[in-house]
Amino acid sequence: MANGQAVLPSALLDVGEVDRLTARLETREVDRHRQHAEQLIDALALDAVYADAGMALQTAAVLALTWHCSEQLAAVRLHEAHTLRRLGALEVMRDGLLTVEQGRVLVDVLGRVDDEDLAAGVWERLRARLEQNALHGAVLPPARTAELLRRWLLEADPQGAIDRRREAEDSTADVDLWRRDDGLNDLAIRGLTGPNAQACAQTIRDHADPIGSQDQRPVGRRMRDAAVDLILGRTTLPFPTDLVEFAAENGLVVPGRCGRPGCGCAQGQPVPCGVNVQVLVPLTSALGASDAPAELVGQGPIDPDLLQALLLADPVLTRVWVDPDTGTPIAVDDRTWTPGRADPQALRDALLDIASGDPPTERIPIHPDDHPLPAEPIAPDPVDVDHDSHGCGRHRDGPAPPDDLVLAVAALGGPELRTHPHPAGTPGPYVLPRRLRRLVLVRSPRCEWPGCGRPALTGNAAGCDVDHDLAWPAGPTCGCNTGPLCRRHHRIKQLGWTKERRPGGHLCWISQTGRRWLSRNQHQPPTPPVRPLPPVPRPHPLDDLSDLQLVDELWHADPADSIFDTYPFDRPTPEDIEPLDEDILGARYDTRSLWARLDDPTAGHEPPPTPRSTGLHVTGLSGGRHSAESLAPGSDSRLHVR
Repeated sequence: MANGQAVLPSALLDVGEVDRLTARLETREVDRHRQHAEQLIDALALDAVYADAGMALQTAAVLALTWHCSEQLAAVRLHEAHTLRRLGALEVMRDGLLTVEQGRVLVDVLGRVDDEDLAAGVWERLRARLEQNALHGAVLPPARTAELLRRWLLEADPQGAIDRRREAEDSTADVDLWRRDDGLNDLAIRGLTGPNAQACAQTIRDHADPIGSQDQRPVGRRMRDAAVDLILGRTTLPFPTDLVEFAAENGLVVPGRCGRPGCGCAQGQPVPCGVNVQVLVPLTSALGASDAPAELVGQGPIDPDLLQALLLADPVLTRVWVDPDTGTPIAVDDRTWTPGRADPQALRDALLDIASGDPPTERIPIHPDDHPLPAEPIAPDPVDVDHDSHGCGRHRDGPAPPDDLVLAVAALGGPELRTHPHPAGTPGPYVLPRRLRRLVLVRSPRCEWPGCGRPALTGNAAGCDVDHDLAWPAGPTCGCNTGPLCRRHHRIKQLGWTKERRPGGHLCWISQTGRRWLSRNQHQPPTPPVRPLPPVPRPHPLDDLSDLQLVDELWHADPADSIFDTYPFDRPTPEDIEPLDEDILGARYDTRSLWARLDDPTAGHEPPPTPRSTGLHVTGLSGGRHSAESLAPGSDSRLHVR
């Protein structure tokens, strides 16, 4: 245990028993994957037999009876078997390299890809990554597997990713309601874009604070109550002041806006504005000069269409410099850019201004050995260490180092002696300075535990703690010794795990038994431009309208909507509708009530004929806006309905 850790439980741990049990669990887990693959292979063989007999329709039903499950689940497993066989992944699962959960993610992401060569190429990249992970001890849970597959699909076929996302928005969009056995109900919204889903969750969190000190509701119940209140309109949102005053005076409901001051969200937009959503955007992708995917923190990569929509939704841009070899952030800028909403030219100018900035004069250390050289260099490390390609290795047998070197290695938290580490005796304050905290959270947008996906950039308790790799003050408050951990994994680390930073932005985790796990760098190397800057798109005609003008345009789009029943303005007359003439129809027909006409002895007589005019114009007829052509004597009567 390195000096400075809060607790030392390793002395009470039965290391041999832990190794025996974990080895047995690993063996049984590999057997589970193999048995699942063999079960899918047998299901395919059964389906082939039924298909040869022309009875393939009943395969799922027979499988459901055999497996004692629903037919829907049986059909899902059969589809999984066909997709994995098409990709060539069934044999890999039977060998124990591909897990059952990873296989299902593979089916979900690549099962909708019609291009066989594209799907096969992405699968081969995943198989190569799985082989590396098995060699280095890295973890790739299902959520991270899905992110990798989506990223590779975006890199290989950006337009295809856009088309699949738009098709899924139409085919899977729904609101589901499930009745539970305990009398409650569950409501789910399906088919949301990543930015909209993140924005909805953040808005619910913002309205879920306790109502005074007496509010003892659990967090989950407050979140549920806030969501219900927002959907039902029980929460008053801060609409623009002038629009609120006008609506109150005229009894109107303000439509079509999300209600935040200065907001420009119209109905049906794929991304929100005014909500704290973090996106890590390569500059070349923001300018449209490359197809490198941007990453929505907490969601994963997003396609270029959603990226451009986010950049035009009144963003706040901050410049981050990255290492050109690894893509790891090394410095952040204090300046921000706000190009405004729906202004492509202002966005282009802001991005070009960001690109023209001078590089940082001081980079934040990533690795404990990234500090400037000391005045007197420290002797090289005599400890013989067997590293893999990412520096996550074990000591080999070799000459024993001197005692003072062993103590120095323990104090530095690493297996080798640093040649220019953090200056001794300068731990700094316990709380991170503002700029350092911003850089640490951008450098690791997720929890640094292997495979954890908890976002680190959220501004509330749902985010991550900034953890000292080596406990302070033995470990300094510096970029070389700090990183985000979610509360759960922070507590696990304090039970005796060790976290070591490696070159390239990778981290090596060491358990109490000495087993090592690799947490990979969360960034990709920057992509150089592959094409010239595209032209600036022309703004939409509705973007320059005021709130009231937009209401008028929305009325023309759907005048039957109930929100316009109390609309107070004189609606403009279309150009093809002429003004009202004198009421010549009223002279021909008696408009009195039925009882008044029954009391009139002359009510049954036809009124005297009215001289025919040379033209007839009809407006305001029920059911829409109508106009009639001039009816000259002897011409045909024709009525145009528009």
